[in-house]
Amino acid sequence: MMDFLDKLREALDGYIEIENIRGDDCGVAFFKLNLTVDEVKNIIKKVFEGLGEKGELIYVSIKDGEFIDMGRRSLLIKDGYIFEWYDYEELMHLYIRIYEISDVSKSWVSLYLDWSLKSHWWE
Repeated sequence: MMDFLDKLREALDGYIEIENIRGDDCGVAFFKLNLTVDEVKNIIKKVFEGLGEKGELIYVSIKDGEFIDMGRRSLLIKDGYIFEWYDYEELMHLYIRIYEISDVSKSWVSLYLDWSLKSHWWE
């Protein structure tokens, strides 16, 4: 996982406005980026090149959505993608979300990652 994360951070170098990474075997990461949603999608797909033979990659396009925080809409999702990676050799699961988010005054692109190196998918 850390190899993937290192390659991703290297590919995003110069475009990261905010970064927060926590955890090892089970972890999360957040990036606020100065890129479009499609640019981030293309970077992620490029980082995954060569990994396809050892697992399964799923990605889905989303066109709208909302963040509902404590019963109230706090943010809108204008565009985005969801990726799932199942690594058959490492028995790892990675869940990635790219969102173009907006509030009343601005919009931005955020990248969220959650991973489990000891995924229960293989129990």
